[in-house]
Amino acid sequence: MADTQVEDLEYHVTFPTAISADSGDGNSDNPAQSDRKEPVVILLGWAGCEDRHLSKYSAIYHSIGFTTVRYTLPSQHMVSAPKIKVIARKVLELVFDLGLEENVVFFHVFSNAGCFIYRYITQYLHNPEFGGGELASIKVGGCIFDSAPCATSLLMYLKVRNRADKTSGFFMRIVHIVIILLAGILSFFLPSGSSWNIRQDISSFMSEMKIDRSRYPQLYLYSKTDDICDWRGVEDVVEARRKKGSEVQQVCWQESPHCAHLLAHRDEYIQNCQDFVQGCLLTFMDED
Repeated sequence: MADTQVEDLEYHVTFPTAISADSGDGNSDNPAQSDRKEPVVILLGWAGCEDRHLSKYSAIYHSIGFTTVRYTLPSQHMVSAPKIKVIARKVLELVFDLGLEENVVFFHVFSNAGCFIYRYITQYLHNPEFGGGELASIKVGGCIFDSAPCATSLLMYLKVRNRADKTSGFFMRIVHIVIILLAGILSFFLPSGSSWNIRQDISSFMSEMKIDRSRYPQLYLYSKTDDICDWRGVEDVVEARRKKGSEVQQVCWQESPHCAHLLAHRDEYIQNCQDFVQGCLLTFMDED
């Protein structure tokens, strides 16, 4: 395992344990082991997520021979579209920095902190006007959404930020809330081009998740008791993606908290994730 920092982008990467071809441990039914270039999963964590949390999800893929890259957006950047765009580009550049540009890449994104990055990742991958250049050549096999996307609002952001901020005292939490509220109020009066104006960017988020140009398979994992990510909003996105011709799978649990579906439904969660990526790999290899 290597813990690496590229400028202000802190990430963690885990490479799979090598499996000898003559050790008798290989599985010919596992598409990850049938090719010399192991697949890659980029995990984008929820607000306040620590790597010790995200590594539990990394293990799902490590156990089937995948490389994993883990990154979590700092919660203070969640309302800064310019910073998120830069971060999204850097996340994709990691594929080349790590020499993984010939590998099939999957994304596993959590809540809106992960989804905000993914939103711009798809622009770099599929929108020529975004200037992705060589980034558009990355081979994407599919994407998994855990507790995302969530309809955005200032109230939702405050709730997420409050849960994520485990270290600040009560006074500093109040200060953060006041600053965010003032920024939200100012956004209604400042010109649309202003760097302070987040209103238009926030309101367009769910619409963009419905119409993004990607056509690789997607898996949505969510529940009806999530107090941050409304299941009806997720299903609106699912329906819109299907109408666009995307292959979409969904798992909706009756009860499990936000970004805690693995904890509540461990075996089912792991099976769904592994079945999804391996199924996508088989399809990808057939088309290649």
